Amino acid sequence: MLSETRPERLAPCPAPFNLAAHVLGRADADPDKIALAVLGLVRTERWSYGRLKAAVLGTATGLRQAGLAPGERVLMRLGNTVEFPIAYLGAIAAGLVPVPTSAALTAPEVAGIIATVAPRAILRDPAVACPPTGIPVLDPDALRAMHSLPPADFAMGDPDRPGYIIYTSGTSGTPRAVVHAHRAIWARQMMMAGWYGLGEDDRLLHAGAFNWTYTLGTGLMDPWTMGATALIPEAGLEPAHLPLLLKRHDATIFAAAPGVYRKLLKPGERFDLPRLRHGLSAGEKLSDSIRAAWEAATGTPVYEAYGMSECSTFISAAPRRPAPAGSLGFPQPGRRVAILGPKGPVPRGEEGTIAVHRSDPGLMLEYLSAPEATAGRFRGEWFLTGDQGAMGEDGAITYLGRADDMMNAGGYRVSPMEVEAVLNTHPGITQAAVTDVEVKQDARLIMAFYTGPAPCPRTNWPRSRPSGWRATSARAAFSTSTRCPLAPTANSCAANCGRSTRRAMVSLDIVSDPVCPWCYIGKTLLDRALAERPRHPFTIRWQPFQLNPDMPADGMDRHTYLETKFGGREAAARAYAPVLERAEEARLTLDFAAIQRTPNTLDAHRLIHWAGIEDRQMPVAMALFRAYFREGRDIGDKEVLADIADSAGMDAAVVRKLLESDVDSEAIHKKDRQFREMGISGVPTFIIAGQHAVPGCQPPELWIKVIDEIAERAARDGAAGA
Repeated sequence: MLSETRPERLAPCPAPFNLAAHVLGRADADPDKIALAVLGLVRTERWSYGRLKAAVLGTATGLRQAGLAPGERVLMRLGNTVEFPIAYLGAIAAGLVPVPTSAALTAPEVAGIIATVAPRAILRDPAVACPPTGIPVLDPDALRAMHSLPPADFAMGDPDRPGYIIYTSGTSGTPRAVVHAHRAIWARQMMMAGWYGLGEDDRLLHAGAFNWTYTLGTGLMDPWTMGATALIPEAGLEPAHLPLLLKRHDATIFAAAPGVYRKLLKPGERFDLPRLRHGLSAGEKLSDSIRAAWEAATGTPVYEAYGMSECSTFISAAPRRPAPAGSLGFPQPGRRVAILGPKGPVPRGEEGTIAVHRSDPGLMLEYLSAPEATAGRFRGEWFLTGDQGAMGEDGAITYLGRADDMMNAGGYRVSPMEVEAVLNTHPGITQAAVTDVEVKQDARLIMAFYTGPAPCPRTNWPRSRPSGWRATSARAAFSTSTRCPLAPTANSCAANCGRSTRRAMVSLDIVSDPVCPWCYIGKTLLDRALAERPRHPFTIRWQPFQLNPDMPADGMDRHTYLETKFGGREAAARAYAPVLERAEEARLTLDFAAIQRTPNTLDAHRLIHWAGIEDRQMPVAMALFRAYFREGRDIGDKEVLADIADSAGMDAAVVRKLLESDVDSEAIHKKDRQFREMGISGVPTFIIAGQHAVPGCQPPELWIKVIDEIAERAARDGAAGA
């Protein structure tokens, strides 16, 4: 059976049609019902359906009085307030084409959008960045004054005409203006039963901001379409307050990005939410650990949806049809979806590109002013998502990753080339490369690697940010290097030197313990191979494994340890003889006699973990080996660890403070258990691409062979795809 669904099609969108009229279609039936509640800890702002519709149609009147005509575009530069959705719907009601944009965009980025979109007016909060232009500007005061104007009639028309434009990052690194038709809202009916389980009696609390498209659709437009009540936290509210709001306001459904779930869930915490039926998640992949933590904390399931700016969500789990373990769920009722290979839909169970049929009413009209980019996303009758997946015999789809370089930051897709373009404007940077890495379970951080004549002070970093990057720029980590950072990470460079692509990057996890001499030797031998192959594809990550997990927290006298483990120093000397012999072959000096204390290595592993967040894992890991095996230092001592951190460029004061807490201790124990459950009983163990385990100290010749085979495979794949 092929990986393709052929469902009964959704009834066609009626004509004439207006998106805003559809969203507010139930307002007249119960005008006093609460459509929206903006939730604070001490006050709540409520909007009835009657008041909401009057404000929307009054805004439509005001926009027309401002001289705006149907079909003209309006750029939205508004903050996280209720004015955002009212102005959005008001523009659509008037027949205008709103362009909602993130408040985090910088003025230069907005200038690029203005050049592409050519808006007739800008709806702007003065606190939101925008370049000076000659385009008329309407501020929030002017927009609020429109609420009380006489209501306009909805501008009805062809459901296939442009309704709104949203921006997304393209795989080329260029933000694309995605043009959607009015009919896009009609297509969202397939989400009601296929994901939400949403009815008119529901109270849906969405944790996002008003000016985020995920909130705009799932948190506002869809509940209003169904005649339900939308609940939105007021700006600045911390995720920790969400459980209180869920209970206080009788929320029946909760929606958020996975990052919000992660922030509000604490180990062992339980929430008393008697009205809540389930949670919804979208924006990025939901991890199994977050899902399990939510279910344990609330006693309710969480249903995940997969989609994109060009088509919203079209694959999901739902109350009526939960997703099988490990899968995204099923194509929503009415969605024609396939998993494509080079010749069309592949057999079920095989990997391919997730695609949605051209006939889907929720699919975009085009990328504005980019016909070639639009055409490039289609293969025959199918729109290619750029994501890899597989369809099971039951029709469930499993996500297998991106087919390009896109990164995900807090639910926002970000192109590394967008970030690189900003960094490369800095006079102190010769060349930059960007990728995202998992710094701890379920948390990814954008990492920037750069070359330059000297390290750049953090205060001198470019202030411009890529579209959608939001506050992640403040959390990015930076590393300077003397070698070209594109060698292991970027697509190509102007010199056309044949460097590998990001997708050719191969993870090499080193499972080790800093008191393991074989680990020190094994890494030294690997380094010799890497020196022979400087353009190797490996991204090296250090992973924890405690050889002595039951060691007392403050360690043990070395003599006592040797008596316990080997029966004395002489027996230990015999046991260590092959270690010293192999170390000598590797031209590595070990001084066992200098070691006075055998430590508990939990804190050392925590330091390695924190070093990874700051891109200092390699110098810290190697400094720990040297400190223990060559200098005889107690690497269980917090002051020694802080000194090692300082020597590697980390903040010693911060490290001391962290070491006095139990931060990330459980995460280290969990990873250690996971590796043991995988069958690892000794270290070092090198795990290539998360799949192939290479145990023990391997000679450089073996590593060179592995690197060459990876390079040959990448070259074959590149030739096949050309």
